[in-house]
Amino acid sequence: LILAATDTGLFIPAYTGRRVLYGHSFETVRASEYETLVQSFYESPRVENIPSGVDFIFSGPREAAIAGKPIEFDLPIVYQNNDVTIYQAAP
Repeated sequence: LILAATDTGLFIPAYTGRRVLYGHSFETVRASEYETLVQSFYESPRVENIPSGVDFIFSGPREAAIAGKPIEFDLPIVYQNNDVTIYQAAP
């Protein structure tokens, strides 16, 4: 399960087949609840606020725009390029 900004969550399942906490509003169960949860997390991104069940955290330009700054965690990095870092949230 991947935690990503709501806009990013639209693309991840289509391109990777992976699940996201929040994707499309019509395809996400309890969409408004999860949209609020995702937005709140990225407004104040902290490791202790990672929602239960999340395996990976996506950090890219959309997530940084919500936070108002680049997002970094002291977690294992599973993927990184010039724009995106994906962290492992759960072992």
